[in-house]
Amino acid sequence: MFLNHVTTEDGKDRIRKETIAPCPAKLNPPEAEAVADYLMSLKDAKMRAGVVNRDKKFSTSRALQLFTKQYPCVGCHTVKIRDKETGGVSGPPLTDAGERLNPDWVYARIENPQYWDPKTWMPKIELSHEKRETLTLFVISPK
Repeated sequence: MFLNHVTTEDGKDRIRKETIAPCPAKLNPPEAEAVADYLMSLKDAKMRAGVVNRDKKFSTSRALQLFTKQYPCVGCHTVKIRDKETGGVSGPPLTDAGERLNPDWVYARIENPQYWDPKTWMPKIELSHEKRETLTLFVISPK
């Protein structure tokens, strides 16, 4: 949890990156690719495939309203809005989520966060498919 690595500097919360232990795995690029391919092949019954089309158009202004005003997402997650990083630091940063996260997993995580991490502080919020899809597309849009 990033919460264990938060400090306040100049009146703003920051993550003390020097306190986060680096991954001890010493994989060369082909090994890392093989592990990534294997992990991507794993399936879970709670995660439906093909729920979100990464290329679907969505309203950025509607997504921002959901992420920053209607729901508490921005309180914990850092995102980039108009080339400026903003948001909380107690949850994982989402500034590069489009490069590393599967859209169907993001959708499933928003749908039921406790299924994927029973100790998460992320609340389970009842959302329509449209709102969950809009949030998912917003989260994965930065690349």
